[in-house]
Amino acid sequence: MNHHVGFIGLGTMGFPMARNLLKSGQTLRVWNRTQDKSKTLGQEGAIIAETAQDVFQNCDIIFAMLANGHILDQVLNRSAVGFGDMVKGKTLVQMGTVLPVYSEALGREIELAGGQYIEAPVSGSRVPAEQGQLVAMIAGDSVLRSRISQLLKPIAREIVDCGSVPKAMHTKLAVNTYLIGLVTALVESMHYATQAGIDLKILEQVLGSGPMANDVMKIKLDKLIRHDFDRQASIHDVLYNATLITGSATSIQADTPLLSVCEKLFHHVEHNGYGQEDMIAVLKAYGDQSR
Repeated sequence: MNHHVGFIGLGTMGFPMARNLLKSGQTLRVWNRTQDKSKTLGQEGAIIAETAQDVFQNCDIIFAMLANGHILDQVLNRSAVGFGDMVKGKTLVQMGTVLPVYSEALGREIELAGGQYIEAPVSGSRVPAEQGQLVAMIAGDSVLRSRISQLLKPIAREIVDCGSVPKAMHTKLAVNTYLIGLVTALVESMHYATQAGIDLKILEQVLGSGPMANDVMKIKLDKLIRHDFDRQASIHDVLYNATLITGSATSIQADTPLLSVCEKLFHHVEHNGYGQEDMIAVLKAYGDQSR
């Protein structure tokens, strides 16, 4: 069945995700706060919505890939009287990364208004998004999870069933805890090697040949060696995720001492104007004695 599907939020991740849905033959109605990316997808066959309300009025399943909960609340008019009418009879698939307690509360409100709610955050950055190689984590009603999983196939190479809301969002934050620590440690390793006068190609060869080799390490170390700070996942977005993790960790009494150090480093580099560079730009915090 080709559902009436909408996609809201065409940023670094949302745009390639929506494009892959469109390429799969899915009829798609799209909306973004700035219209340039909507127009690009319109040229490729998407229906361009003038407003987010237009998407909800004409679609029964709506994917949302927005930067944070505050923006999502604005788009949904969550504090307004019309929120209930907007989501009634609709299924919202929330793909952005937000606090688990926020996701749980939003899902409850949508269901009370007669709608349905699914969490489907994704793991991966811009390039895997372009290739349809993301990993999706999905939570919500079991029958609905199965239905939405079919729609996610053009976006994700793997769809992991996490159970009930907000377990997908907790899983995403746990995954990002590892990812942020992994990349920060790689940057620190490269900084040490540089200071020691080691040929970075030798470091790359050793890391790539041993048990610590992984795709993230290979991609990020290559970028570091080439001084390529073009963003795949930005400093700003990583800092946002780190802040979510430490905030959620406090609420569930989980200790995150390493992540807390990473959060301080990413805050430092964003404060110094590198927020839109790739997360490897955390390198610019190393050797800076002013932090």
